[in-house]
Amino acid sequence: MEELNDKYILIIDDNPMNLLLTEKILENKGYLTATAENGIAGIECMENKTPSLILLDVMMPEMDGFEVCRRIKIVDKWIDIPIIFLTANNQTEDLVEGFDAGGVDYITKPFKSEELLVRVKTHLELSDSRKKILEMNRSRDKLYSIIAHDIRSPLSGILQTIDAIDQGYFDPCSEDFKDLIHHLRIRTKDTSTLLSSLLQWTRLQDEKVLLQPVQTDLYIVLNSCVQLLEANANNKNITIYF
Repeated sequence: MEELNDKYILIIDDNPMNLLLTEKILENKGYLTATAENGIAGIECMENKTPSLILLDVMMPEMDGFEVCRRIKIVDKWIDIPIIFLTANNQTEDLVEGFDAGGVDYITKPFKSEELLVRVKTHLELSDSRKKILEMNRSRDKLYSIIAHDIRSPLSGILQTIDAIDQGYFDPCSEDFKDLIHHLRIRTKDTSTLLSSLLQWTRLQDEKVLLQPVQTDLYIVLNSCVQLLEANANNKNITIYF
């Protein structure tokens, strides 16, 4: 049986028999469940543990399912929880309100266990995929921010050096000028290498690209990293020991 022990489903329904039946169907499939007989109790239950998905009855006294859904969706930590409405046949025309409130799907009662399990499985998978995409986007944005910072530092040094040369601060025939050109060439090469690495990393995200591992001398790699960062570190009175 598929491992589902980390998937916790909250069932909110004012009918005890419906609660019991739905709970048994899900538990027999391996899901963890909790039940509540009204919206207030359901929200209080969520304060203790955030569910992976909510099955929410539409017609309940005091507070209907649509209002419960709206109250859940205004809480930041709950906004991405998929909510599936449980509704009677004569209520389906009102489900536009449910989707506007934040629901993702509905199941018409009485339902078959196969339909319930398929809908639950589908929306749990969609929710997991969305979380993975968001995490990938956060990681990508963080990586791009780091790369932009790392590229900006050597580029800034290159531009300052070019400005100094352009303003005639160095004699083209002097040893200082030759040394300056040498360091300028190194910085430009290092920046180009960094950009090439970024492009290579981007291509490697495509599963069709085959990796070809080779033995690498870490001393050379680390030494080049130190050289790339050394000038910027010195400006900040930071010493890199290698």
